[in-house]
Amino acid sequence: MHMRKINRIAIVGAGDMGSQVAAELRRNGLDVTTCPDGRSNRSRKLSTQAGMRAVDNLETLVADAADAKRRSLGEVTEIYHRTLLDHLGRV
Repeated sequence: MHMRKINRIAIVGAGDMGSQVAAELRRNGLDVTTCPDGRSNRSRKLSTQAGMRAVDNLETLVADAADAKRRSLGEVTEIYHRTLLDHLGRV
């Protein structure tokens, strides 16, 4: 089975949790995009602080995330789970 590589992740909800996951993914070299349209000013600020790249609409978000891939799905999943567990440990 051929493992696809990932270099870009799209996060739809860039609030407290989404922005923390995005920041960890960015620290691990991934490009993270979001669509701030319809989101609160607080979520927009969090996404900017996390280093997320904003796109204009959800269609662009999905198309952009499907771009070139470099990381394995397993690596990205591990980063996500580690970040999630760390976040839950602080709640």
